[in-house]
Amino acid sequence: MRATAPAAITLVVLAWSEPASAQLALTNLVESRVGTNPFGFHLPQNRNELYDLLDLDYTRSSIRLGLRFESYHQGYESSASEPGYDAVTQRHAEWNDEHLRVRVGNFYTILGRGLVHRSFQLPGVILDQTLARARYAPSRDMDGVLAEGRWGPIATRAFSGRPSSGEYAASAEQLLPGFDLHQGMVSGGQVVGTLWRDARLGFAYARLASESAGQRELGSAFLEVDPFRVAGVNAVQLPIYVEVARDNADWGRGWGIGVGDGDTAAVYGSANLLWGPVTFSVEWKDYRAFALGSNDPPSLVREHSYYLLNRSTHFLLARREEGFQLEGSYTLPAIGTITANSSRSDGHSGRPERFEERYGEVHVDPYGDRRFEGTLFWSRGKDEFLSASVSDRTIVGGTASMRVHGPWSVGVDLEQLEAQRIDFFRRPVAHFVDRYAAISLSRADWGSIAVAWERTGDPDNEDPADYDTPEVDPNDFTSVVASARLGEHHDMSLFAGERRGGPACTAGTCYVVEPFRGVELRLTSRF
Repeated sequence: MRATAPAAITLVVLAWSEPASAQLALTNLVESRVGTNPFGFHLPQNRNELYDLLDLDYTRSSIRLGLRFESYHQGYESSASEPGYDAVTQRHAEWNDEHLRVRVGNFYTILGRGLVHRSFQLPGVILDQTLARARYAPSRDMDGVLAEGRWGPIATRAFSGRPSSGEYAASAEQLLPGFDLHQGMVSGGQVVGTLWRDARLGFAYARLASESAGQRELGSAFLEVDPFRVAGVNAVQLPIYVEVARDNADWGRGWGIGVGDGDTAAVYGSANLLWGPVTFSVEWKDYRAFALGSNDPPSLVREHSYYLLNRSTHFLLARREEGFQLEGSYTLPAIGTITANSSRSDGHSGRPERFEERYGEVHVDPYGDRRFEGTLFWSRGKDEFLSASVSDRTIVGGTASMRVHGPWSVGVDLEQLEAQRIDFFRRPVAHFVDRYAAISLSRADWGSIAVAWERTGDPDNEDPADYDTPEVDPNDFTSVVASARLGEHHDMSLFAGERRGGPACTAGTCYVVEPFRGVELRLTSRF
């Protein structure tokens, strides 16, 4: 799917020519950067890059039109293997009324909790294409038709289209003859009935077809119920959710909760207790051969906002992984919250593997208005999966922020990681320590400025200039990050320094960020 900038201009002109009842929403993200990947020996040392992402959304009465335009160019004459691009990467037309919504073009949807199908995007995230140098907004969208309806207690959803893996920029279509960002075909739908007191029972179906994998049919059944609500008790809440999905299953048999060794199936369950200041949740998963490409089962790994914890996350191995997650918290009025979490995942990719984490956190907010708040946390665990290969890892840290004068506030973040890296046979390879520190100054409605420093002894992150030394030399990453609100419609952020590459997570989805050294300016505009 490719087009040029005039298509976007045409939509703008059309929208402004409509009566005042019509609405046009515009969001534009432009990012300019000068620098390089310090670990990319083949890349220019002062590469100039310009990326732009424009989203237009036009609504009039029951009609909605949308368009996404992406552009990427390098500030030097790129070779045929690294072309820039200007392309309309998404477009849609939608109609809806009280009972029905129909969308043609690009869309996102989910069946159940994502075991059978989930298409999604990661707002604000820009990644680097590994095929050839290019930047793009990752989007696992569908290109086809989506219809949703609701009649009384019955809600239905049906769709058919070609899925995108979200791994490529539009320039990949120029590099690979016959390649399309959207490949194969996925068709499916679900029916959900609301029973007594908001209990829900649903059934989902999906058919996957591709030239490489042939055709597969998947079914899912799920139940959501709160036994206390059903009993008429409102002081305590206990929502429970269970979903079972299978490949090529007969609806009359093979729908037990367990998953056998020879099955292609997935089971997910969760329960959440909310009782005054106490909250407790438990989740369980068992996935076998269920990495389908167009689905996204819950990973059951706690997503952390703290820097070293976020980059130490676990990547789900849905082709064979089972595990659980437990979390509880207690809120002390006028003091803060205590949280504890325990998660574990067991997998097998040529050898047994285990991820586990025990996490504790104390958050203090004595005034309840964030005049002063602080957090202390501790994490202990391991990740023997090949993507991490760590047999022992401990992370400790703390953050604090305080208002010092009117709208001004200062913040401090201190973290340390100590880990043991292992090889395929679980033999110790390297013991290393990471340290991270950041201090920030912010003013409400203006913005903030922060200075961050990180030192790592991880051999995978050693400075290339030190490769010829016999010992692993620590590598330092220092940066300044400034953000500002430029009026009602514009936000700006500036990064200068060196950013360490590695895992990161947003909204439960994990990806890999490329290392960068240089200056990066990002401007977001909304109208």
